[in-house]
Amino acid sequence: MSRVISFKKYLFGGEGDTREDVLLRAVGLLLDGLSLHAMEGDRADYEAFQTEIGGLKDKFTPEVEPRDMLLVIGAVLKSLETYNRTTSSYLRFQANELHSMVSMLTETVSMIAAGQDRGVRRLQDIEKQIEKASVSEDLRVLKVRLSDCLTSLREAAEDQQEESTRLVEGLNEGIKRVQAGKPGQVETDSVTGLPARIEAERVLAEAIQGGKRVFAAVFVVERLQSINARFGFSVGDKVIMNFAQWLADGAAGDRLFRWSGPAFMILLERDGPLEFVRSEVVRICSRTLEMSIELSSRSILLPISSAWSVFPMLASARLVAHKLDSFIATQLGEAK
Repeated sequence: MSRVISFKKYLFGGEGDTREDVLLRAVGLLLDGLSLHAMEGDRADYEAFQTEIGGLKDKFTPEVEPRDMLLVIGAVLKSLETYNRTTSSYLRFQANELHSMVSMLTETVSMIAAGQDRGVRRLQDIEKQIEKASVSEDLRVLKVRLSDCLTSLREAAEDQQEESTRLVEGLNEGIKRVQAGKPGQVETDSVTGLPARIEAERVLAEAIQGGKRVFAAVFVVERLQSINARFGFSVGDKVIMNFAQWLADGAAGDRLFRWSGPAFMILLERDGPLEFVRSEVVRICSRTLEMSIELSSRSILLPISSAWSVFPMLASARLVAHKLDSFIATQLGEAK
């Protein structure tokens, strides 16, 4: 409920009131108005201002000399000027802090939730409006908009969390099946059904111990992390499955394994030199691979590419695995 100050009781007193009495009441009215309608910024500054105004009001008595009255009025104006300056600085600081927080939030959401384009655009729009906001009412409206935007982003994050939970549960089930399997049973990848890394290392070790001339070709699917973030893990799984089928078609007769993450390994038994094997891999990778993705409003064609390298037989399977892991780590580091 708003409060008003009546002029009547100040300006119209008893019949014997002098002009000085009316002036004192008018000044008191103005001081009451300053106290009543002062905007609260920093609480300590606000309380100090109210105390100062109250003290100055007490100095306006019928005994005050005109010269002293001018001094008190000057003190009132100085107090008001100081409070307005500190309050303006406080509000600018609050607005800058809010702008900084939304900027950090926008940048973070852009990095970890690239798929939520609409939510990020809304945050960027709010950030621009905060830069232009000049009064508290503007900030209150923007606060409501920010709350709505964050709610939608939380809902989208929950959807992605469900996708992650589903994938982790599938991996855990695969681990349990392997742990409960019979001795000698081949461990397979839960997404592609290909033999997993542990099987690849075993086959590498057998080939090296048997004196076979083998090469390990490693392939790393590019941009898989971005695809998962933008479209969800279900689309990322489809990318992996399509790439696995593409590799299998191009390397028919050779053994294909899911190594780890976005990486695959083909074991090539060849008598030729490394240059010859690399030319075969170039032939495999020269084929175009694309996948159609159906979104809520449109369909897009997603190109799938990979980085690759070929490693010849080394002294041990562990050393070959180390070479493959180093190459994979380098590619994923460059993709960040």
